[in-house]
Amino acid sequence: AIVMWFTHSTDSFPRDGVEKVSGYGAIPLITWQPFSRGGEPGYLLDYISDGGWDSYLRSWARDAKGCGKQILIRWGHEFNGYWYPWSVPANGQDPQKFIRAWRHVHDIFEQEGATNVKWVWCPYHLSNPDEPWNDPLLAYPGDEYVDWIGLDGYNFGTSQGWSEWLPFRSIYASLIRMYSTAFPNKPIMIAEFASTEDGGDKASWIDELAPALADMPQIRAVVWFNTQKETDWRVNSSQSSLQAFRRFVENEMIIKGAGGLWDLPERYRGPENWWPTAEPQSLPFHVYSDYLARGNHFYPTGWMGDYTDITMDEQCTENPHSGETCIKVTYSGASRQKYWAGVYWQNPANNWGMTDGGFNLSGATKLTFWARGERGGERVQFKMGGIAGYYPDSTVATLGTVTLTENWQKYEIDLSEKDLSYISGGFVWVAKAEAGYNPEGCTFYLDDIVYE
Repeated sequence: AIVMWFTHSTDSFPRDGVEKVSGYGAIPLITWQPFSRGGEPGYLLDYISDGGWDSYLRSWARDAKGCGKQILIRWGHEFNGYWYPWSVPANGQDPQKFIRAWRHVHDIFEQEGATNVKWVWCPYHLSNPDEPWNDPLLAYPGDEYVDWIGLDGYNFGTSQGWSEWLPFRSIYASLIRMYSTAFPNKPIMIAEFASTEDGGDKASWIDELAPALADMPQIRAVVWFNTQKETDWRVNSSQSSLQAFRRFVENEMIIKGAGGLWDLPERYRGPENWWPTAEPQSLPFHVYSDYLARGNHFYPTGWMGDYTDITMDEQCTENPHSGETCIKVTYSGASRQKYWAGVYWQNPANNWGMTDGGFNLSGATKLTFWARGERGGERVQFKMGGIAGYYPDSTVATLGTVTLTENWQKYEIDLSEKDLSYISGGFVWVAKAEAGYNPEGCTFYLDDIVYE
């Protein structure tokens, strides 16, 4: 079992709470929020990375080590939501700042010998704002800095003006596929979840938890948010809800003590054949070489964001890098709805993971492509993989945002440590219509996109 509570950056190490929870036979999960109880916006990530908290952090780490108990720490949770001062949106829209701060905190605990602590990296289930730079995967500190993958998400029902009733599967199924694909060696925890009574049958919602979790064996722990906040999340919000929750915790899959949660297998990937398998493709393997070339294996059908602002010509003859044609992309940025747009190259066309169409690209060590801007200075993000759905890609890799020049330049996404056994999302570009990016839109060219 796990007992979770919240603490702030003005709080000392909660030794009494840790000892009490451990005495119950449960594992303490401390959600450590890097701000004061007043929520001052001055608690930003650069200050942490630059050592502003070091004396406090070292004191905390020594106390954690000294208590001698197994502890889970969820530091800086929901970092992809604008509502927290440690979030990526509140820190220059730069996920690297979150990574640096996380690693800095983690390193101090390592230096102090607090090896009884394990770390839970925990995004919210939806990024807000939903922008390319706010993709949680861009803020992942690295396998050596993370022990658990956490996810938060709720069924708000009709309790809010913007919300609707969502079953547990609707919130989490595709996320679990994506995150278990991206992090096959990490156990997954639902670190905050609950349901309202408003807009549906809460007891039935709870009754569906056990069969849903049985279908998602990557989830090794769940933590119910048992409080009254935006709505009444408590398990005893009604007698029927309480009875349903009691049925749930009596299910044979529920671990009654802490055993089995701490010493997990090094590799946990769920059932075999989670994604289809096929023989590796011969290399090089093209996404695009020339218009309608027989060696092109993916289709640019996954239009996203403000997609009506996109014009794309796959048979452009304006100074191709090689061959007879290149791809000309114009993103006007005129709609100003999501302030971004992008296109996925997919197989088969329009496949968002609902069709078995991925290629086994094992053996490739990089994805290379050539790009140039119409004027120079265009800022575009490039990546591959990341398709979720029933047939998820086996990995995701990003180059981040690059600034193009007027001349053709070769770019490379490193795939040397990636699992490429199933890829249906071969290539993707994303551009933003914001200050510092492309406030007036942009035009750029692509050519010779190939796995090598």
